[in-house]
Amino acid sequence: MGKELGLPAEEFISKYTFIRRGSDTNAERLLMMLDISAARAIYEELKVIRSSGLDQSADDIMTSLEKDKLSRSRIVSEIDKNFFVEAGAGSGKTTMLVNRMVAMVEAGLDISRICAITFTKAAAGEFYDRFQRLLIERSNPAFTGDEENRPGSLPKPTDETRERCRIALQNIDLCFMGTIDSFCSMVLSEHPSEAQIPSDASIVSDEDAATGYKQ
Repeated sequence: MGKELGLPAEEFISKYTFIRRGSDTNAERLLMMLDISAARAIYEELKVIRSSGLDQSADDIMTSLEKDKLSRSRIVSEIDKNFFVEAGAGSGKTTMLVNRMVAMVEAGLDISRICAITFTKAAAGEFYDRFQRLLIERSNPAFTGDEENRPGSLPKPTDETRERCRIALQNIDLCFMGTIDSFCSMVLSEHPSEAQIPSDASIVSDEDAATGYKQ
């Protein structure tokens, strides 16, 4: 894990050898239980501590870990609430959003009522692939859940949730996963009269728009 964070593992772990939970569990074993995003958050805190010349107690560090775990758990468990998630690259935002979408399916929400909007076509394609893979996994009777029980993981599937994932998988194309411009284009094409545009209107590329402007 230390190598993934760009520093020797022993240097990273030694900072937290004082972390205890009423047992002989050391920091190395504790960090092995965390995913890379949680460890990265600790490392970022460590850099701030070093730059400020301050130290931080074990309680403060554990509080940060607990907040991270709680936030991830709420994303998948409180599907009736809106959340704004701000985090760096590689922190697991896409994973958590896909988990939340599957949690909605397993709670009984029709897949046609789920919409995931991204900024790029590549991100939309990744969204679709990961959402599809997770639905396949959780509709499989042989799958019993995330054995590692990582923060933000979905609960163990039941016969009912497996069936809901199976039906959602069959209708996955009813769930919009795409860019903001493709979403707007879809809405306009489905409701041209309300938008007061011709029913055969189409999107003009930047090149065509520039040419038309010059003319």
